[in-house]
Amino acid sequence: MSTTDRSPLDSAILETVTYPPGRMTEEEFVAWCPEDLRAEWVEGEVIMMSPANTEHNELFMWLAGVLKYYVDEHGLGQVFGPEHTVRFASIRRRRLPDLYFVSADRLSGLRPTYFEGPPDMAIEIVSPDSVTRDWRDKFLDYEAAGVLEYWIIDPMSQRADLYVRTDGKFTQAVEADGWLHSTAMKGLRLKIEWFWPATRPRVPDALRAIADSGSR
Repeated sequence: MSTTDRSPLDSAILETVTYPPGRMTEEEFVAWCPEDLRAEWVEGEVIMMSPANTEHNELFMWLAGVLKYYVDEHGLGQVFGPEHTVRFASIRRRRLPDLYFVSADRLSGLRPTYFEGPPDMAIEIVSPDSVTRDWRDKFLDYEAAGVLEYWIIDPMSQRADLYVRTDGKFTQAVEADGWLHSTAMKGLRLKIEWFWPATRPRVPDALRAIADSGSR
């Protein structure tokens, strides 16, 4: 991202960051990383997250609204993101999903700034600098760590894929009449067309359509 693309706040944050000198231990990363900086730790490497563009932010806000209301309404657990880390100790990772969901019976893994272990659902909204990271690197990490369900939503190509865990591996879910059905969040189904600006309903309308589709 060029300096002209940054907001004053983004620039101010980046100017105050002391970049890590090469590789870091996990303990060094935790001590170094400011709370207002989005960064991931992958086997000693620090990966900086670029500020989100407008469409990424609009889709994130809409999706967060739908999921949080749905989860709260049905008492399913909690939704987190985009600055709350998941820690995968077994594969030496600290990842930052755009959104993730943890079911109510697994919230014992919650810590003040991260969740210990794989969430039930992870969601990534692809941005220009995260194409390889979201489609390949995080796919492999989430699969290896035991995440039950992975949504990848790419506004640039208007492609949305849902992967569910089957026998320890991710398999792609098949859409049904334009809907993708979650297995990790009971009863949740989303229309793929809702992810794109021209066909995105208001949050209340989307929630109403989800409820209506489930009662048929």
